[in-house]
Amino acid sequence: MKKMASALFFLITASVFAGHYDKEENMIENKLYNNFPVLEEGKNINIQELEVDIEKDGRIEVEIEFTRDSQIDKNNYKNYADKVAASLNEILKEMNNQNFVLTKIEIDTSGISRDKEIFRY
Repeated sequence: MKKMASALFFLITASVFAGHYDKEENMIENKLYNNFPVLEEGKNINIQELEVDIEKDGRIEVEIEFTRDSQIDKNNYKNYADKVAASLNEILKEMNNQNFVLTKIEIDTSGISRDKEIFRY
């Protein structure tokens, strides 16, 4: 009985702290995905996964994974990150929330080894 009560307590505690900004994360992901910036004209660039994570202190981390068949240039990852950052900052302005700050964008291509880049803001 004590084990079950203890497990229930930890489960409830974990659920309280998990998903503090779920609503905002989903809203930012949807807006960013629907209005994703044009990274390079005339190239087929597809997103496999887009994930936004907001920490308790308001720091935002974005992970973008492109599909393997995307026509991306690994040398342009910094340019891609800057365009995504500008788009994200516009979304944050629309939200009128002064507490959120972009701190990290991680870009990689699915299945291609050693192509992950992390940019800090």
